[in-house]
Amino acid sequence: MKQVELLTPIAGQLILLKAVKDPVFSQGMMGQGFGIEPSDGQVVAPISGKVTMVASTLHAIGFTSSDGLEVLVHLGIDTVEMADNPPFKVNVQVGDTVKAGEPVAIMDLAAINAANKATTVIVAVTNSNDMVAKLAPQVGEVRAGVVGAMIDLRADVKPNEPVATVTTKAGHGGKYADLASQIIANVGGPVNVKSVIHCITRVRFYLKDEQQANDDVIRNLKGVIDVAKAGGQYQVVIGPAVTDVYDAIVAQLGAGFGDDDASAIASEKEANRIAWQKMNPWEKVKHSMSSLIGVITGSMIPVIGLLAASGILKGVLALLTNFHVVSATESTYVIINAMGDSVFYFLPIFVGFTAAKKLGSDPIIMGIVGGVLTYPAIVGIATSGKVTSHLLGMAINANFFGIPVHVASYTYSIFPMIAGAWMAS
Repeated sequence: MKQVELLTPIAGQLILLKAVKDPVFSQGMMGQGFGIEPSDGQVVAPISGKVTMVASTLHAIGFTSSDGLEVLVHLGIDTVEMADNPPFKVNVQVGDTVKAGEPVAIMDLAAINAANKATTVIVAVTNSNDMVAKLAPQVGEVRAGVVGAMIDLRADVKPNEPVATVTTKAGHGGKYADLASQIIANVGGPVNVKSVIHCITRVRFYLKDEQQANDDVIRNLKGVIDVAKAGGQYQVVIGPAVTDVYDAIVAQLGAGFGDDDASAIASEKEANRIAWQKMNPWEKVKHSMSSLIGVITGSMIPVIGLLAASGILKGVLALLTNFHVVSATESTYVIINAMGDSVFYFLPIFVGFTAAKKLGSDPIIMGIVGGVLTYPAIVGIATSGKVTSHLLGMAINANFFGIPVHVASYTYSIFPMIAGAWMAS
């Protein structure tokens, strides 16, 4: 059995992976490895090979060795949230070839501590299931670039034989084809699947009938960690290979069953859920306010250009009117006014669509809801001023199957639609 040295990427106190204060890593969801509480900011390559990933926020670097080991070096915990001012300097890029122990990055430990983030550096072999028979970390004080763990490769991995990157082709599914076909068969077959997405650890099925799924069989499949049911989804917990398994499943079901945009949203939500569990009450309040602001800005940014253009048109129309170029009774005025006013008037439709995309609900449905709220007859009820009765001191201007209701005007509004998109999600 071949052994491979996995070097320490940074100096400090080497700890077992289960001691890392991040459930995704400590529970082994990203593969076997270890953590280091750093005493110095110089980061070196843990293996010789190619750089296969550098996160846009610079907090994570991926390497692949000639033996096929895929190693992730994760710099700090929750440091991805420092994306606006990353406390890292990375001097390698995807495609570079590095030697074990070669400097690849620098961490600003003081900046990370000042942001109340943990500086723990995590090393994980993300393809452990395929490659690793045993990984033995050497706990204690270490320098950067020394042996942090010895890896025993699996017996079926041939020495010095690089593992080729497996791509999934429609109708096949690559090396995860067997697992994918077994999962599909045991969730009730293709006819029982409406759609499928994934997050950072789970393949999430929307099934027509969850009762047809054989939980015990799926749970005991090699490559499956567990089965869970939540939010109308049948969730198969895979771990670090989730993207490959998802691709293999979609390859067998057909491209129409997958949704990459929804998968990205689900991954973000899963990461946020894990982060939420680790927050204290004050951090949760701050995170909630930050998330609310993020939803509002994310919902409005796509229409800001339209609003600006509409505002310019309204300004031009005011000038034309003031200088008596056109009058308010002319059709020219009506047409230009409609061009400038329509975006504001029908804003609930646009915001409903963009908020739904941001929050993960159905954009078309939310657009239709916005259309109902701005429907002329509904707006007419809201602006008629007629009051049919009073309930608890509130004016009631309509009834629905005899039930007193108050219809408000939602034209020009955004917050009701954002709230509606959140409820729909």
